[in-house]
Amino acid sequence: MKYFFGIFLLIISLISHPLYSDAYDDCIIKNMKGVTSDSAANAIARACYNKHKKNEKKSNETQYYYKEICTTYNANLDMGDLVWDDNYIQNVIVPVTNKSTHRAWVKFYYAKPGSTDDKDFIQAGSGVNIEPSSTNVLKIRVDDIIYSERFTYKVKGSYEICKNHKVQKN
Repeated sequence: MKYFFGIFLLIISLISHPLYSDAYDDCIIKNMKGVTSDSAANAIARACYNKHKKNEKKSNETQYYYKEICTTYNANLDMGDLVWDDNYIQNVIVPVTNKSTHRAWVKFYYAKPGSTDDKDFIQAGSGVNIEPSSTNVLKIRVDDIIYSERFTYKVKGSYEICKNHKVQKN
């Protein structure tokens, strides 16, 4: 009687799907090895059912999944004056204040003197994260800027807001 219930479940599962093995059957076969009591066999059968059969797609039930959709926004920034870093002569620094409500990723851009078109600007140095309502400093190595005398510069920052949207499966 000890093995009867386990063997019964195994036979039923093999008879019901003789041409292939599904995850539920595999769970039963894997976990019934060494089981010596009917209560343990019942518990394994229930656990395998809960794990596998509840997740099967029902033909008349609409299926959904969640997709993360992110939107990028321009950050509201205040830029200070570009100055030489007193500690490292090869660096210039630009203080930047993030006036946005989200943490922003901020980068330094420069162009030839008098340039105003976005396509003329080149990124220099690494970007920096700036928390909302706080100020951080962008450090740019002078070697990263190809114009030695004068140049036009600006900073740009952005942040993303991501939301999960429910989407129907086809």
